[in-house]
Amino acid sequence: MEAEDALALSHFQGKDNLLKRLQALKQADFSRQAAAVTCPTLMISARDDLLVPASCSRALQAAIPGSQLVEMAWGGHACNVTDTETFNPILCDGLAAMLPAGQESL
Repeated sequence: MEAEDALALSHFQGKDNLLKRLQALKQADFSRQAAAVTCPTLMISARDDLLVPASCSRALQAAIPGSQLVEMAWGGHACNVTDTETFNPILCDGLAAMLPAGQESL
């Protein structure tokens, strides 16, 4: 892991480049593709996600018909790793709610 960190830092393109990339991500518009999603969709996000801000998650959820968004208070972009105690029940309950009638488990 230290070697990966060292490699990433040795090729770091600077703060300005990183900020431009983040801005490009924030401005991406996937609404047309999202509107075509027809399967049950559960989105889980964190309000403190810097990579995909909560407002972007909300906009994507609004564009996917019938989708559900659950916002965690914290956890960043990897909320499934940083706050598993909150994330896992949300995921399991959300998946269970999508089961066909009469099916009790995955």
